[in-house]
Amino acid sequence: MAVRVQCPHCRSVCEVQPQLLGTTVKCGKCTRPFALPAGTSAPRPAAAAPTPAQAVAGAATAAPRAPAAFIPPPSPPGPPAADPGALGSGLWRSLRDLYRSMTTSGAAAAGAPSSRPPTDDSIELELDGPTAVALAAATQTGGKSAAAPPGLSRLDVGSSSSCGMARTRNEDSCLVVQLASSNLDQRRDVALVVLADGMGGYEAGDQASGLAIRLIGSALLGQVAPVLAVHGHEKPPAALADAIATAIRVANRAVHEQGQKPGCKGMGATAAVVVVWEGQVLIGHVGDCRVYHGTGGKLRQVTKDQTLVARMVEMGKLTEEEALTHPHRNEVTQALGRHPDIQPAPYKVEIIPGDWLVVACDGLHAHVDEKLLADTLRNAVPSAAALANQLVELANKRGGSDNCTVVAVRCY
Repeated sequence: MAVRVQCPHCRSVCEVQPQLLGTTVKCGKCTRPFALPAGTSAPRPAAAAPTPAQAVAGAATAAPRAPAAFIPPPSPPGPPAADPGALGSGLWRSLRDLYRSMTTSGAAAAGAPSSRPPTDDSIELELDGPTAVALAAATQTGGKSAAAPPGLSRLDVGSSSSCGMARTRNEDSCLVVQLASSNLDQRRDVALVVLADGMGGYEAGDQASGLAIRLIGSALLGQVAPVLAVHGHEKPPAALADAIATAIRVANRAVHEQGQKPGCKGMGATAAVVVVWEGQVLIGHVGDCRVYHGTGGKLRQVTKDQTLVARMVEMGKLTEEEALTHPHRNEVTQALGRHPDIQPAPYKVEIIPGDWLVVACDGLHAHVDEKLLADTLRNAVPSAAALANQLVELANKRGGSDNCTVVAVRCY
């Protein structure tokens, strides 16, 4: 007479011939193999009668039910046994197991058999979005993910700074922080860039830029730190743009107060604050530092110079060519420390793998125009540090009339 056994994988009940006890059989529902211990009896489980499809291979016809059945004892707590047919590893295997447990328990609760066995193919078809894509990729590569899950871009960040060919002191200040967390198939990359160009010459311009990056950086580090969590935010927090503007305002007030002290009269700084988070770029801008975005072989200046000359060009009183040589081209209309209150300009950009961001003070665009910068980006080696160094050296070779600081960010 047939003996009823419970599959240790999907917990369905199968009927096997007594002579198969002590051998390995396949479950008729999930098709996964499991070993049958030699005959031991246990009370029959309260479960619906199995269908012929649930019978294991080798059971030609359904036999009369035995008054008692063998049920293997539950496995002790511990890691699951290795599964040769498992999809991928880590996160995706956990999702697969979770899906199977949900569908199995759901069908049992409804008292109806599953419409089809929970094979790997069914998981791939019934999960939506990035999970289905990743599971499909894992299936095609024999259980190993071919690439990182979509949307999780990586960043390469590099910086370079020089006092130039005409100055003896560098009044630029720059803070670059890159945070990354990686666990199995999950990765998070976030970059924070704060660039400040000191104003006032020997009247403590370097103090103004240094104070600015310290205050802005310390204010924003608490906003980007959650990326260190394995399950961190996939998108920037909603309040991050406001936090950038607030940090700039706090730094402005501190620089303004410091500028009232002896030896610091008239000091100030222009600034660009950039946060790159999962393809989203949030920018806060004051003065004439610039942020460029290179994508698809093209270059675009994201920020607008807050200068008198730029305003005259916008009003049609100057051409762009005339603005390049205008005697007041460096006169900014807004800067940190000039007034107690300030209104930073916000910008938002989206980047994809293959894109570049270039954050630079006016020492770069004084000698490297947009066309030359675009050509340099198109021919750049895939290294952010190499590009930053190349652009600073290019500015020095073409005159180097001012301090020059460049931060390059490569998305890949």
